[in-house]
Amino acid sequence: MNTINLTANSNYDENKFHFIYSVHYDMVKFICSQYLKGSFDAEDAVQDTFLRVYDKFGQFDAAKGELKSWIAKIAKNTCLMMLRSFKLRQHQLLEPGSANVPTQGIDNYYDQDCLKKLVAGLSPIQERVFTLYEQEGYDHDEIGDMFGIEGSSSRANLCRAKKKLRKACSQMF
Repeated sequence: MNTINLTANSNYDENKFHFIYSVHYDMVKFICSQYLKGSFDAEDAVQDTFLRVYDKFGQFDAAKGELKSWIAKIAKNTCLMMLRSFKLRQHQLLEPGSANVPTQGIDNYYDQDCLKKLVAGLSPIQERVFTLYEQEGYDHDEIGDMFGIEGSSSRANLCRAKKKLRKACSQMF
Protein backbone atom coordinates (compact mmCIF):
# COMPACT_ATOMS: atom_id res chain seq x y z
CA MET A 1 0.00 0.00 0.00
CA ASN A 2 1.21 3.47 -0.78
CA THR A 3 1.97 5.75 2.13
CA ILE A 4 2.23 9.46 2.33
CA ASN A 5 3.59 11.77 5.04
CA LEU A 6 0.52 13.20 6.74
CA THR A 7 1.25 15.33 9.73
CA ALA A 8 -0.48 18.47 10.84
CA ASN A 9 2.66 20.41 9.92
CA SER A 10 2.96 18.96 6.43
CA ASN A 11 1.62 20.87 3.47
CA TYR A 12 -1.89 19.64 2.87
CA ASP A 13 -2.38 19.70 -0.84
CA GLU A 14 -4.95 18.20 -3.17
CA ASN A 15 -2.85 15.12 -3.93
CA LYS A 16 -2.73 14.22 -0.25
CA PHE A 17 -6.45 14.81 0.09
CA HIS A 18 -7.20 12.60 -2.92
CA PHE A 19 -4.98 9.93 -1.40
CA ILE A 20 -6.81 10.13 1.92
CA TYR A 21 -10.14 10.07 0.11
CA SER A 22 -9.28 7.01 -1.98
CA VAL A 23 -7.81 5.04 0.94
CA HIS A 24 -10.55 5.80 3.47
CA TYR A 25 -13.65 6.17 1.27
CA ASP A 26 -14.89 2.59 1.76
CA MET A 27 -14.50 2.77 5.54
CA VAL A 28 -16.32 6.12 5.75
CA LYS A 29 -19.08 4.88 3.42
CA PHE A 30 -19.56 1.80 5.63
CA ILE A 31 -19.73 3.84 8.84
CA CYS A 32 -22.20 6.31 7.33
CA SER A 33 -24.40 3.57 5.87
CA GLN A 34 -24.60 1.95 9.32
CA TYR A 35 -25.86 5.15 10.92
CA LEU A 36 -27.95 6.48 8.04
CA LYS A 37 -30.02 3.84 6.30
CA GLY A 38 -30.86 5.95 3.24
CA SER A 39 -28.18 5.66 0.57
CA PHE A 40 -28.51 9.34 -0.40
CA ASP A 41 -28.19 10.43 3.22
CA ALA A 42 -25.19 8.17 3.72
CA GLU A 43 -23.50 9.59 0.62
CA ASP A 44 -24.18 13.13 1.86
CA ALA A 45 -22.58 12.18 5.17
CA VAL A 46 -19.55 10.76 3.35
CA GLN A 47 -19.09 14.02 1.48
CA ASP A 48 -19.61 16.09 4.64
CA THR A 49 -17.09 13.89 6.45
CA PHE A 50 -14.39 14.48 3.89
CA LEU A 51 -15.13 18.20 3.82
CA ARG A 52 -14.64 18.27 7.59
CA VAL A 53 -11.44 16.22 7.27
CA TYR A 54 -10.16 18.74 4.75
CA ASP A 55 -11.18 21.75 6.86
CA LYS A 56 -9.88 20.35 10.15
CA PHE A 57 -6.75 18.58 8.98
CA GLY A 58 -4.59 21.09 10.81
CA GLN A 59 -6.11 19.79 14.06
CA PHE A 60 -5.02 16.19 13.40
CA ASP A 61 -2.32 15.08 15.83
CA ALA A 62 -0.55 11.87 14.83
CA ALA A 63 0.78 11.55 18.39
CA LYS A 64 -2.78 11.12 19.70
CA GLY A 65 -3.88 8.43 17.27
CA GLU A 66 -4.04 7.14 13.76
CA LEU A 67 -5.49 9.06 10.86
CA LYS A 68 -7.95 6.23 10.20
CA SER A 69 -9.38 6.51 13.73
CA TRP A 70 -9.58 10.28 13.48
CA ILE A 71 -11.48 10.08 10.18
CA ALA A 72 -13.80 7.38 11.58
CA LYS A 73 -14.61 9.63 14.55
CA ILE A 74 -15.39 12.53 12.22
CA ALA A 75 -17.64 10.23 10.15
CA LYS A 76 -19.49 9.06 13.26
CA ASN A 77 -19.95 12.61 14.54
CA THR A 78 -21.10 13.80 11.12
CA CYS A 79 -23.74 11.07 11.03
CA LEU A 80 -24.90 11.86 14.55
CA MET A 81 -25.19 15.55 13.66
CA MET A 82 -27.19 14.65 10.57
CA LEU A 83 -29.51 12.42 12.58
CA ARG A 84 -30.01 15.26 15.04
CA SER A 85 -30.77 17.70 12.25
CA PHE A 86 -33.26 15.33 10.60
CA LYS A 87 -35.49 15.78 13.60
CA LEU A 88 -36.23 19.06 15.25
CA ARG A 89 -36.84 17.35 18.51
CA GLN A 90 -39.59 18.99 20.52
CA HIS A 91 -37.82 18.56 23.83
CA GLN A 92 -34.96 20.70 22.55
CA LEU A 93 -37.18 23.39 21.12
CA LEU A 94 -40.06 23.43 23.58
CA GLU A 95 -40.15 22.45 27.20
CA PRO A 96 -42.82 19.84 27.97
CA GLY A 97 -45.75 21.12 29.97
CA SER A 98 -45.29 24.76 29.12
CA ALA A 99 -48.51 26.71 28.51
CA ASN A 100 -50.50 24.20 26.45
CA VAL A 101 -47.67 23.60 24.02
CA PRO A 102 -48.13 20.27 22.24
CA THR A 103 -45.77 17.45 23.26
CA GLN A 104 -45.46 15.91 19.79
CA GLY A 105 -42.93 16.85 17.11
CA ILE A 106 -42.86 20.38 15.86
CA ASP A 107 -43.35 19.25 12.26
CA ASN A 108 -46.85 18.11 13.23
CA TYR A 109 -47.87 21.65 14.12
CA TYR A 110 -45.91 24.03 11.92
CA ASP A 111 -45.08 23.93 8.28
CA GLN A 112 -41.57 24.89 7.29
CA ASP A 113 -42.60 28.43 6.32
CA CYS A 114 -44.10 29.03 9.76
CA LEU A 115 -40.98 27.70 11.47
CA LYS A 116 -38.78 29.89 9.28
CA LYS A 117 -40.87 32.94 10.22
CA LEU A 118 -40.56 32.13 13.91
CA VAL A 119 -36.79 31.71 13.65
CA ALA A 120 -36.51 34.87 11.51
CA GLY A 121 -38.04 36.79 14.44
CA LEU A 122 -34.94 36.11 16.53
CA SER A 123 -31.97 38.44 16.73
CA PRO A 124 -29.41 37.78 13.98
CA ILE A 125 -26.92 36.04 16.30
CA GLN A 126 -29.64 33.95 17.93
CA GLU A 127 -31.00 32.95 14.53
CA ARG A 128 -27.55 31.85 13.31
CA VAL A 129 -26.71 29.99 16.54
CA PHE A 130 -30.10 28.25 16.52
CA THR A 131 -29.75 27.26 12.87
CA LEU A 132 -26.16 26.10 13.20
CA TYR A 133 -26.81 24.09 16.36
CA GLU A 134 -30.28 22.65 15.76
CA GLN A 135 -30.35 22.25 12.01
CA GLU A 136 -26.72 22.04 10.92
CA GLY A 137 -25.49 20.05 13.93
CA TYR A 138 -22.50 22.17 14.93
CA ASP A 139 -21.44 22.13 18.57
CA HIS A 140 -21.10 25.28 20.65
CA ASP A 141 -17.32 25.43 20.44
CA GLU A 142 -17.45 25.30 16.63
CA ILE A 143 -20.13 27.99 16.56
CA GLY A 144 -18.09 30.11 18.95
CA ASP A 145 -15.07 29.82 16.67
CA MET A 146 -17.17 30.94 13.69
CA PHE A 147 -18.33 34.09 15.45
CA GLY A 148 -15.26 34.76 17.59
CA ILE A 149 -17.15 34.17 20.85
CA GLU A 150 -16.88 31.64 23.65
CA GLY A 151 -18.84 28.38 23.52
CA SER A 152 -20.72 29.52 26.62
CA SER A 153 -21.93 32.61 24.74
CA SER A 154 -23.21 30.34 21.99
CA ARG A 155 -25.10 28.28 24.59
CA ALA A 156 -26.57 31.44 26.11
CA ASN A 157 -27.74 32.67 22.70
CA LEU A 158 -29.32 29.27 21.98
CA CYS A 159 -31.09 29.36 25.34
CA ARG A 160 -32.46 32.84 24.63
CA ALA A 161 -33.54 31.79 21.14
CA LYS A 162 -35.41 28.76 22.48
CA LYS A 163 -37.06 30.90 25.16
CA LYS A 164 -38.31 33.33 22.51
CA LEU A 165 -39.51 30.45 20.32
CA ARG A 166 -41.36 28.86 23.25
CA LYS A 167 -43.05 32.18 23.96
CA ALA A 168 -44.02 32.64 20.30
CA CYS A 169 -45.35 29.08 20.14
CA SER A 170 -47.34 29.40 23.33
CA GLN A 171 -48.99 32.57 21.97
CA MET A 172 -50.05 30.63 18.88
CA PHE A 173 -51.99 28.13 20.98
